[in-house]
Amino acid sequence: MRKKVWIWNHYATNTYFDQGGRHYNFAKFLVEEGYEPVIFCATTIHNSSRQVDIGSAHWMEKTDSVCPYVFVKARPYTGNGKQRVLNMVYFYWGVKKAAREYAKV
Repeated sequence: MRKKVWIWNHYATNTYFDQGGRHYNFAKFLVEEGYEPVIFCATTIHNSSRQVDIGSAHWMEKTDSVCPYVFVKARPYTGNGKQRVLNMVYFYWGVKKAAREYAKV
């Protein structure tokens, strides 16, 4: 039986689109070793005003060539102020809920 590994990282969103970076490469390595990784990340794209569109859903799974990504709704923000901190808090509350729901799918 293959072991599942969940990677939670707010900022791993870009790795889905770039197909590179630490979390993407780690997931790729895990697949090669026989694991089933899933990356949980925020809908916000760091250092931009863009968001991954998941509609009104709380979270949405999208799969690239390596593993599934679970995009968790997070508040938009700009800069490094209070809105960014709220974005992080919102994500971590949301990822716990999304993980519970995702486990049932």
